[in-house]
Amino acid sequence: MVRCEIAFQRGVVKPLECYKMGWALIKQSYWVYLGITVMGVLIASWVPFGILMGPMFCGIYYCFLQGIAAKPVEFSSLFRGFDHVVQSILSSLIGI
Repeated sequence: MVRCEIAFQRGVVKPLECYKMGWALIKQSYWVYLGITVMGVLIASWVPFGILMGPMFCGIYYCFLQGIAAKPVEFSSLFRGFDHVVQSILSSLIGI
């Protein structure tokens, strides 16, 4: 029998530091991010079977990644998720 020992490291992830870093990333454009998220979820919920859930969440994540890359975040970027519509619809239907 092979014995595998796993070494746990305590205190590696610091939740408060993660929240502080996340807030620092979005505080400049908080209302834009909030609007993008609310509108994306509303649009995704209007269509039955969650068909638009994948593309809208891809668009929301695209906006957040733009902010992380220090690029300007625009509301129209929400619809960039439709560039990957087939992959996102398939993944959202499999995830249901």
